[in-house]
Amino acid sequence: MIGELINPFVHRRELLPYLEAILRIYNLQGRRDNIHKARIKILVKALGASEFARQVEQEFARIRHNPDLLLDDGAVAEMQRHFAPPPYDPAAVDDSGPLQQQLARDPAFARWFERNTVAHKQPGYRAVFLSLKMPGAAPGDITAEQMNAVADLADRYNFGKIRVTHTQNLLLAHIRQGDLYPLWQALTAIKLASPTVG
Repeated sequence: MIGELINPFVHRRELLPYLEAILRIYNLQGRRDNIHKARIKILVKALGASEFARQVEQEFARIRHNPDLLLDDGAVAEMQRHFAPPPYDPAAVDDSGPLQQQLARDPAFARWFERNTVAHKQPGYRAVFLSLKMPGAAPGDITAEQMNAVADLADRYNFGKIRVTHTQNLLLAHIRQGDLYPLWQALTAIKLASPTVG
């Protein structure tokens, strides 16, 4: 379902009261009788975006000056610190030559690269999906040993982070191009390099 625009701009100082207004309208009118319809998007569709927005704005006008909900610049700066980018290496751009040689030399690696990696906004990096859909295994399953190995690989290659995707795969979001081949070899050794993403 495509999201509906209900307000083109909310000042960051008033973000929490605005979100509170949205949740209050949902709590008052949302569907609680059906687990499949207990979603804000269902309420927006039922009321229509303009009516939902009108009710939210009315509630927002009532609570917008609540000092417990207003954000000051210090609170915003503290939240922003949680979303700082990792310490990317600008020299990673220079890894493309060896990568091209590895891709030309190893067709299995090239197939995995094509299916399980995507371009990254940071030059010299790629995002890598670890497929949890290996032949002969239940989709989404991973052993404790494999998970420990993936944690070690995330520490070594991905700033210590692992994401879980909505498709029951794992994502290492910040892999330096020069580390793709050794990462693929390590994933192959633990049976997590199936080129089955997508």
